[in-house]
Order: sequence, then structure tokens, then C-alpha cells
Amino acid sequence: MNKEQEQLKRKLEKLYAKINEKKSEREKLREEAEKWKSERDRLNEEIREIREKIADLKKKRTEINQKVRELKEARNNYRKTRKEKVKEAIRLREELMELSRNRPRMSIKALKEEIEKIEWKLQTTPLTAEEEKPIIEKLKQLNKQLKNQERINELNKKIIELKAEIKALEAKAQKAHEKMTEKVEESRKIHEKILNLANKMKEIKEKADRAHEEFLKFKMKVKDKNKEIKEIKSRIKEIEEKQMAEIKEEAIRSIEKRAKEKLKKGEKLTWEEFKLLAEKGVI
Repeated sequence: MNKEQEQLKRKLEKLYAKINEKKSEREKLREEAEKWKSERDRLNEEIREIREKIADLKKKRTEINQKVRELKEARNNYRKTRKEKVKEAIRLREELMELSRNRPRMSIKALKEEIEKIEWKLQTTPLTAEEEKPIIEKLKQLNKQLKNQERINELNKKIIELKAEIKALEAKAQKAHEKMTEKVEESRKIHEKILNLANKMKEIKEKADRAHEEFLKFKMKVKDKNKEIKEIKSRIKEIEEKQMAEIKEEAIRSIEKRAKEKLKKGEKLTWEEFKLLAEKGVI
């Protein structure tokens, strides 16, 4: 092996060592890229899970808000009906007060007995028209008083019923309001959870984006390293081709030298030796 071949051999050894070094570096870069890719995928999966939680919470919040609207409508209807009942009760009280001003002293029972007594007298006692006139007038007054007394009793009963209805409506309106307030608070808490999850998702998204950037960065470094390896392989190929050419040239020179010596000695040449010397113009 001549000096030039020795130099080529050392160059190749260095280049093969260099390519192994680059491959090792590339492997580390690939591992780093894979690490960031796994981190990015993990964070994206976490984001997906949070999105699902937010979607579920939004659905629940919508259902609760619908319930709030229903409770609010029920409460307002109770209050509206109560207001109407209060107006009716006030009107009945005013009528009762008006009737009470002319309220007869006699009870309904006493008035009925007195009316029956007078009617019986009119039916059983022979009276002249003049005698009947004051009696019939009195009967009219008693019937009017009876009707007045019955209306007063009816109004008192109706007012008592209205008071009970108003009280029941107040209780229903209050209960609907309390339930509505509970649902509003529940909706507020869910909304707060949604905001917290959205903020958390934003933070994770930023981390995922950074991880993706790192993945792309190391992926590019791997690409650059592949380029370096390719360049070294190209240089190795050139040197190996040169080395092969040198070996071939050395072989040719050896054959030529041997053939010339045989020619001088008058020895028989091989076809390869003869062809080579012919090409060189020696024979």
C-alpha cells in the first residue's frame, strides 16, 4: 500500500467515525423530537378531555337556565294571580263595608222566622187592602234585610277564602323564588367552573403549542443531520471510488511492469499482459 492509499484509508476511517458520530447525534435528536411529540399529544389529549367536560357543563347549565326561566315564569304567574286576588278581596271588603252600614240587627234566622210569620198571617188572616199594605211593605223590608245579611255572610266567606288563596299563592311564589335562586347559584357555579376550565385549557394549549414548536425544531435538526450524513456518505463514496481507481491503477502498473520484464526475457505473455502493452504502445 503506497502513501496515497494510506492517506485515503485514514480519511475513510475518519469519515466512518464521523458518520457514526452523526448517526448517534441524529438518534438523540430523534429521541428528543419524539419526547416533545409525546408531550404535545398528551397535552392535546388533555385539551380534548377538558373540551368534553366544558361541553357537558354547558349542556347542564343550559338545562338549569331553562329551569330558572320556568321557575321565574311560575313565580311571576303566582304573583300576578295573587295581585288579582288582592284586588278582588279589596273590592269585596269595600262592598262589605257599604253593606255593613245598613246591616240589620236581626240574625238571618230571626229574619226568616219573622218573614214566615208575616207570610202565614197574610195567608190565614182576612185583611182589607189597606190593612195588607203596611204588612206587605214590612215584608219587603225584611226580605231586603235578609238578602243584605246573606250577602254579608257570603262576602265574609269569600274574603276568608281569598285570604287563604292569597296566602297559598304567596307561599308558592316564595318557594318558586327560592328554587329559582338555588338554580341561579348552581348555574353561576357551573359558569365559574367553565371559565376555570377554559383558562386551564388555554394554559395547556400554550404548552402544547410550545411542545409542537420544539418537536418541529428537533425534527428540522434531524433533517439537517440527515443532510450532513448524506454529505459524508457522498465524500466516502468519492474516496472509495478514488481508492478503487488507485488500486486498479496500481494493479495495472504491476501487470505492466511484470509484462515488460517477461518481454525483455523473451518469456511468453498472457493475453491480459499482451493487451495492456499493446494499449500502452509498447508492442
